[in-house]
Amino acid sequence: MLAEQSKCLVLDTNILLRAVFGVKVQALLTEFGDSVVFVRQMSALWRARRHIPLLSDRRGFSVVIAFATLDRVSAAMEQIDSVQYSVHEQTASARIYRRDPKVGL
Repeated sequence: MLAEQSKCLVLDTNILLRAVFGVKVQALLTEFGDSVVFVRQMSALWRARRHIPLLSDRRGFSVVIAFATLDRVSAAMEQIDSVQYSVHEQTASARIYRRDPKVGL
């Protein structure tokens, strides 16, 4: 499916957590879900799961609901492996660098 789509966005751990605890990322996923393929690495999902209990506690948010939200959000994404990710990583880093030199490359 990745090859069939013209736009693809890889979501990292931070964005997955924002999808769980916030509103804006979920709204963007819904708004652009038909025109963009959202993908994630399994490692990003594992890291998000590891952070959910502490973040839920800090925010007074139900851990059960947080995990359920992460499961729902991530089910709507494609999973990519590190090989697929690494093919595009350098191009993405260069694009980020042009926007924010402190973050990219």
